[in-house]
This record gives sequence, C-alpha cells and structure tokens, in this order.
Amino acid sequence: MKDNIIKVDNLILGGGISGIFLGLKLAQKNKNNFLILEKENRPGGLCRSFKIGSSYYDIGAHALHKKAIESSKELRQIINSDNLYCQKREAKVFIFGKLIPHPFQLHLFYAPIVVKIKCFISFLIRPKLTSNNLFEWLQEKFGKQVCKYFLFPYNEKAWRTDLRNISTNWVSRVSFGTSKFLKGLLFRGDQNYNSNEHVCYPNIGGFENMFLKSIEKINNNIKINCEVFKIDLNNKIVKDSDGKMYKYNNLISSLPVDVLIKKLLVNKNETIIDLVEQLEKVSTCLVTFLAKKHFSSLQRIYIPDKKYLAQRIIINSNSSQSLKEKNESIFSLEISYKDKEKLPDKNIILDNCKKLLKDLEMIKNDNDILDYNIDFFEYMYPTQTIQLEQILSKVKMYLKNYNCYTIGRFGSWNYANIDGILNEVNDLINNEIKI
Repeated sequence: MKDNIIKVDNLILGGGISGIFLGLKLAQKNKNNFLILEKENRPGGLCRSFKIGSSYYDIGAHALHKKAIESSKELRQIINSDNLYCQKREAKVFIFGKLIPHPFQLHLFYAPIVVKIKCFISFLIRPKLTSNNLFEWLQEKFGKQVCKYFLFPYNEKAWRTDLRNISTNWVSRVSFGTSKFLKGLLFRGDQNYNSNEHVCYPNIGGFENMFLKSIEKINNNIKINCEVFKIDLNNKIVKDSDGKMYKYNNLISSLPVDVLIKKLLVNKNETIIDLVEQLEKVSTCLVTFLAKKHFSSLQRIYIPDKKYLAQRIIINSNSSQSLKEKNESIFSLEISYKDKEKLPDKNIILDNCKKLLKDLEMIKNDNDILDYNIDFFEYMYPTQTIQLEQILSKVKMYLKNYNCYTIGRFGSWNYANIDGILNEVNDLINNEIKI
C-alpha cells in the first residue's frame, strides 16, 4: 500500500493562477518536489479562455492593469509583457436609454437635467454616517440620488445580497471625491478618473495566453483531471477521486475554503464548519454571443436596469488588436445569481440578453447571432461581507496547525487582481510556509 503513495514536499490543490504562481516560486527556489492537482483538463482556473468562431472569450471581465505591470518586474517576467496589447479602458453605463461614460457617479454631465439637479442637491446634503457597510458608504460618498439611479440597483444586481451586509474593505476600487464629482457634473469628459485607466491583454488569443509560457515551465509538476476526494490533515494524506494517495509535508490549497473544509476526512471541527457556511459568494451565468461585426471601441457596458438580467457586458472582440481585426464580435453577458434553480429558463435568458443587445444597437435582429454559449460558474466572485475577516482568520489559523495553507480568490475569499494574487503568494513563501 505504501508503494502506491506519492510523496511530495509541497502539495498544491488547484491549478488556477495562485497555484501556478506558487509553483513558479517553488521552482525558482529549486524546491522542485511539488505537485499541483487540477480537476479540470487544463490549468488556469478562472483565467482560462474559450474559443467561439475564430475568436476568444474569458470567464468574466479580464484585463491586466498597465500600472500593475509597470510596477512589478516579477509580474512582467511571468506574463511575458512584450506580447501584450495595452489601451485606454473604454466603459459605458446603459441608463436613461443611452450610453454614458463609466463610472456613472463621475459623469453626471450626461444625465437628464432633472437627474443632475437631484443628484447635485443630494450630494450637497449627503448624510454623515459612520459607515462600516457598502449601503451607508455609498450614500455618504455620493448622496442618496446617485445611489438610487445607479449605485444601489447595479450593486444589488451584481452581488445579489443586502448591501448592508457588504463591508467597505474593498472600496478602494471605487473612484470618488468632491472635485471629481463636480468636474463630472459640470464638464463633458470620458475619463475613468482612477489610477487604472489603461488595461492590457494578450496580443494573440484569450486572457489565458498571458500565462501559457509560465505554465509550460512547471507542466511536469501539474496533474490534470485530478479531483481531490478526501483530505487527512492528521496523517498529511490527500486522496483523489481515482483512489490515488499523496503524502505531503505542506498542503497549500487554492480550492474554495468551504469546499476544502468539506473534504476533510477526520478533522471535522463543527465550529470551523459553521464558520465557512457563513461565507457568501456570487455565481455567474455567462451568456456569450458570436455576432456579425459591430464597429465599436467599447470594452465594458454596465447595466443597472433590472428589466435586463445581465449587469455587465464584456466585449472581448475589442480586447486586443488581433481580436479587433476579426470579422466578428464577441459579447459576453454576466448574470449574477445565488441559486441556479431560481434562474429563468434558458430560452428566457437568451431572449432577454438578445433584447439588451438590440436595445444597445449592437445587433439588429436575431439573424446577427452566429453562435452562442451559456456557461455556469458556481464560484465567480467572493462577497466581502462584514464578518469575513473574522471568519477567515479563525479558519486559516485552524488549518495552519496542520501545515495547511489557503491562497487565491476563493482560498482567501478575496476578490484580488493578478498582481494581488502574486503578492499573496510571495507573502506565503516569505512569511508563512517553511519550504
């Protein structure tokens, strides 16, 4: 029996970007006795891309901020920055029956005059709150009317939860400020007014292509089509769905932390189980259309109106020069959900998404649709709830007692960018784990 056990120093669960980055770091340190177990047929996780027609689409809205690349030599080496196409981000909000620059709260110049007046007055008398949740924070920063027209309906569609339950830990992503608000109210403009105004994407293929060469470097250390079945923290053994067993010194998991806890064989701690059951996430139905060419430079459209199921459209055919040159357009529509069973019928979803594209004049009629895919991703966006930090600290401390560590978007339940994931991996290697 012992002869059938594969022994490794560092066993990594999940071949998403965090697992790949960790593997690269171990290889750089000549710690090559590691293995990555990936349940899909190729690594990449949520950064994988899919082909439709001669074009590509991604799992959601993917791009790399140019400033993140410029500030990190290590990231430039990993992604092969010479093969990137960088451009100004162009995003719009579909509201009042027209497209206006995103973010809405900083481009009120384009709103109807009555709306502008209401938003301006509301901004002047906005409440002074001690905000520890998103609902109050948005009102404090922008006033009730801006929240009424866009910020509340959009975020409710995107997060599918009470905004009072969402913390303010991540609001650095939201651009705000009195001078920005007034400038956007009084003057025409289409700037994003944030530090991530320029984004980058692979010259060729989908977002996944950014990491292919790095994956090749550690390909011999990756086992695909390998789903973790049970984990024995006491004896440091992982068993996969085929019955193979892996003995490790350190276990690093990028699996969703609630999934990880459910796979524990004998280390079932009721307190920990109760904690991870409180974690919230958003799942996504991604409806992707291959359509006749629509000439536009738009990359993202945000939709607050609840008569449309989708809250965001990703126009991936505008992500790189090579995709722009193709004689077809790609529209991916994100529909957030909490319970898949409560989603409308497939035909209702398709008709609603087509109606949105027609209203946006991105297609003329159904004949403009050449092909489509509907994908469902259960783990898409981790919700940053108020109690999240307290939950994670207890869970991570418990696992660390068994030389088990969690990283990645759902391993750490953190909606991090690529550069943030790299920082997390570096912190693990430098400060947490003994390799």
